[in-house]
Amino acid sequence: YTLTGNPEDHDGFRDVPASHWAGQSIRALAASGVTGGYPDGTYKPAGQLSRAEFATFMARIMIQKGR
Repeated sequence: YTLTGNPEDHDGFRDVPASHWAGQSIRALAASGVTGGYPDGTYKPAGQLSRAEFATFMARIMIQKGR
């Protein structure tokens, strides 16, 4: 899978500084429409990911790939 979004095109999340080890990957996923963060503008990078959230990410990826 190749991400379609450019991390430079996403403003980022207020709790993910540019220096965060996964910052560029998080912005790339957001710019590609795979993830969107929370309504308050955060991403909560240290939070746990539920199975439902992971399934949503995978479905978004598969839809983008036309499957």
